[in-house]
Amino acid sequence: MKKTFALVVFIVFTTAGYSQSVKQIFSKALRLPDSLTKTTKGISSYVKEQFSSDSERIRALFVWEASNIQYDVDNMFALDYSDSTEQKINKALTTRKAICEGYAELFNQLCHECDIKSIVVTGFTKQRGMVDYIPHAWVVANLYNKWYVFDPTWSSGYLNNGRFVNTFTNAFYKVAPEAIIKTHMPFDPMLQFLNYPLTSQEFYQGNTEINTTKPFFNYEDTIKVHNSLSNYQQLKNTARRIEANGVRSSMILQMLQYLKNQQEYEMSQVMQKASNKANDAVALYNKYVEFKNHQFQPKKDDKQIQEMVDTVSSALSDARNILVTVEFADPNNKLAITHLNDHMNEMEKLLSDEKIFVAKYLKTGKLLRPLLFRVKT
Repeated sequence: MKKTFALVVFIVFTTAGYSQSVKQIFSKALRLPDSLTKTTKGISSYVKEQFSSDSERIRALFVWEASNIQYDVDNMFALDYSDSTEQKINKALTTRKAICEGYAELFNQLCHECDIKSIVVTGFTKQRGMVDYIPHAWVVANLYNKWYVFDPTWSSGYLNNGRFVNTFTNAFYKVAPEAIIKTHMPFDPMLQFLNYPLTSQEFYQGNTEINTTKPFFNYEDTIKVHNSLSNYQQLKNTARRIEANGVRSSMILQMLQYLKNQQEYEMSQVMQKASNKANDAVALYNKYVEFKNHQFQPKKDDKQIQEMVDTVSSALSDARNILVTVEFADPNNKLAITHLNDHMNEMEKLLSDEKIFVAKYLKTGKLLRPLLFRVKT
């Protein structure tokens, strides 16, 4: 009886712990129906249905993408930061071609839809001992609380005499950060996912061994803080980290310029919000003035009249609170802040007079109130 019982337990246990072999994952991934490959939702839904664990799903996604997306040789130098994520993904799925950005954005989106935490990383790479002169993009994903690097572009094949040869390789699948740093250098040192990150100078010189005598860098805490910040603060801190890590090439300089341009853009959006609030205050003030010019007719009660000036004041206050967060580097943009501040100062003076008038009006007896309207505003 004891032997039989042990045997039953063993069978149940091995069945529950069963996972698909790598060969099975490859086979199923490559059988993904073409009708589902038009959208990321179609691909991810198939993968979630066919595979149960994160490790199986991410391998299936990687195998399908690296096997089915061709490197776009004709546009290999057309790295365009202005294209949206959606544009890059749609182009990859529609044309079945992409450069590194398209590969990375597509893989990142598929990971997200399969509930796998991942990040697109941009940087530069080294091949045959030489640092490439164009940027590269890849993905870092978290599996069971550990970060790994996935480069679907490099795993999809290689160039031979200017032509792309689509041959899948597993060499750039799920690589540990300390191993991939020999060939892949993120612009942002935080995204090396190393406690002793390399400088750009060390990468260029080939000094890629982890040096534990350096100051300890807690990248996990840094990432947590980074994710809690506004877009503007993220851009600003990223630029600061890149500069501190060494501006070794024109690629790094271009990335810094891009980040600074993005900071200006983010601030212009905030500036627009402040302007909109200031314009709201102007509209509310003009509405009040028109009402006053008609001697507060049609009739409103005292509370409603007080609320009219209070609402103008509140809108101006909101505009000022937003404006103080704006940080421009460009002199022309700084001038716009000055103009808006001057405009709001004028509004404050006008509103101050009206607050005095309304306070006096509300304290005056109703029979004598019409005498206060001697001069139209």
